[in-house]
Amino acid sequence: MPSTSSPGRLFSQNVLCFFPELLPWASWCYGSQPYLWHPLGHLTSESGVQQGDPLGPLFFSLVLHKVIAAIDADDDCLRLILQAWYLDDGVLAGSKHAVLRALSIIEDLGPSLGIFINSSECELFSHSDISMFHHVMKASHVPHLDILGTPIGDYLYCTGFFAAKRVEFTKLLSKLEDVSVIDPQVAFNMLRLCSGFYNHHLMNAVNLFNSLVSSSASSANKARLLSESASHAAAWLSVVPSIELGLHLEPNEYQVAVRWWLGLDTSGTAFCPGVGLDPLGHHCVTCRHGGDVVWRHNLLREAIASLCRTAHLSTAVEKGGGGHDHTRPADVLIAEWDRGKHAALDITVASPLCPAILPEASHHSGAAANGAELRKLNANSTKCTELGWTCIPMAVETFGHWGREAQSVLSRLASHLSISLSQPRAAVVADIYGRLNIILPSTPESSLPTSPQSRSLRPQYSQSSPFLSSPSSLPNSQQLPTPPVVTDQTTAFVSRIVRITREPTDLVIHNFTTPFPTPASHTAPPTICN
Repeated sequence: MPSTSSPGRLFSQNVLCFFPELLPWASWCYGSQPYLWHPLGHLTSESGVQQGDPLGPLFFSLVLHKVIAAIDADDDCLRLILQAWYLDDGVLAGSKHAVLRALSIIEDLGPSLGIFINSSECELFSHSDISMFHHVMKASHVPHLDILGTPIGDYLYCTGFFAAKRVEFTKLLSKLEDVSVIDPQVAFNMLRLCSGFYNHHLMNAVNLFNSLVSSSASSANKARLLSESASHAAAWLSVVPSIELGLHLEPNEYQVAVRWWLGLDTSGTAFCPGVGLDPLGHHCVTCRHGGDVVWRHNLLREAIASLCRTAHLSTAVEKGGGGHDHTRPADVLIAEWDRGKHAALDITVASPLCPAILPEASHHSGAAANGAELRKLNANSTKCTELGWTCIPMAVETFGHWGREAQSVLSRLASHLSISLSQPRAAVVADIYGRLNIILPSTPESSLPTSPQSRSLRPQYSQSSPFLSSPSSLPNSQQLPTPPVVTDQTTAFVSRIVRITREPTDLVIHNFTTPFPTPASHTAPPTICN
């Protein structure tokens, strides 16, 4: 077992080189040797990353990076056709001499870093003689294996592999039956996040989707599939069900919404006094009887306004000229959005299945949203110009395809939120579209899937100050609300990043016995690097 001082210095150097902002935190966590208590006594934690440390995989990879870089730089390893790693699980493929040289580098360099090859967990595949390998490992001349859940081998092996996975999947589905009765949204997320997927199935799904779009005899089905295939359109299916964040649907709501999304029969789920309902529920999401459309519009307005306030943008809702002018071209008014001018966001929801737009929507994705944007610009741009505002239509299709102008606004809003909340931008983008798009299949009980009683009030994200402009700097007709006081009880914007890890089966290098090198012992103040 190597000493911890030299690997510790290397660890600190690597953290300083690649992630200097993490060095204070890493030194505080690993700069000493805490006690690990057991009923029979205690021992000191001197090597390896701490169990449960979310940065543990990153710290381990920093040390392993030196080994991988040495293999890449070695001339004898140029004939490697594959060098792939999933933390301590590696795959080496190529000529026998190249693989043997890579193993030698790991054996020579690894111990000084606290890395050792566990030969008993390695597997070696070759069609020819492998006597040159002195390592004690399982060997086979038949390349039947799987890498990260993808089978490699002949037809019979791959068929058997997927048959076994199908059996496992069937067992998983049977366990989810009880959960799906209670909460189908939770059951779907468990299935999506816990079962994993394989590239083989993913490519088959993509090919199937393309064939469905090209061969569908129904213009309505083509328009639906094109709209649903837009970027972020399906974000509502990926949100983590949360009642507190307003991202949870009641069981009957979720089931009908999914049937509508898939183009299945939703007969018997709604009633309209004006017209006979179509079995696929398309009329439900555009019906103006009972105020359902207004209810959905207001939810979108409040959600966007809440996001703007969380991004420290001075925001007001339902703003117009004031006085005797009762027009309100701004569903959401953002102060000083574009070169000192206020932005008037005008929200509208358009259906790609409306007869007037259906012929174009069945051939061009986003036709309904882009057409709605043009109509809103024609209706409100003159009034916004009089008020000194920039008119920005926020059009979205019923299946979740946002128009070009709306995507531009949401992209810029995501950048603001990412900075103000210190969250990864990609996670913020997913949160924004998930929160907004889950509103789209939601209409009161008289229509498609949901009731206002179940989700009439959605929690607001935290509203922070300072605003970009003070209310006193605006004309009376454009006064914006005073920023709310932020208290300890303010609901925080939560960025949800779900990472799924799978333990793969390895080739050649498998499951190193890897005591992670601990930094050299030294005192470090318990400060967290911001």
